[in-house]
Amino acid sequence: MNSIRASFHSFWDARNARERSVLLIASGLVLLLLVWLWLIDPAVQGRAQLKKTLPAMHAQLAQLQALTKQAAALPARTDTTKDATGDFAPVSRSMLESSLARKGLKPQTLDVNGELVRLTLSGVSFAELIGWLADMHANAQLVVNDANVVALEQRDRVNATLSLRQQR
Repeated sequence: MNSIRASFHSFWDARNARERSVLLIASGLVLLLLVWLWLIDPAVQGRAQLKKTLPAMHAQLAQLQALTKQAAALPARTDTTKDATGDFAPVSRSMLESSLARKGLKPQTLDVNGELVRLTLSGVSFAELIGWLADMHANAQLVVNDANVVALEQRDRVNATLSLRQQR
């Protein structure tokens, strides 16, 4: 460390007053440039980018708030599968066919026997099948008792054989 300090002092002492002042001014300018590049310029650019995107973000916020108010104003959903006592009504073939049709699913076979439902679907969307099963669980208390799902070569397409049971 002392050798570096000694070499700097010998370098500095070898310069006349004018050279020293030029070196001090140049090093000050380099220091200012570094401060600008590392601290000030990124902040200025970030502020300009925020200035561009902030109006769009405010519009999105207003839209979300309006949608939230609309959702809060909607009446509470009533389950059509509940009977007068508040229990879930037994599943029926027509209820299952209409719920499958709403999801765009067409069963090859559909058997309803009391609380048991057996159905076979061919070439259906896996996402729609899962969505339908979730709806049936929420609205009719149907749970999967047995499932055989085979993926097809086409993306998101499956053949499925399901056995469902209504929980009471």
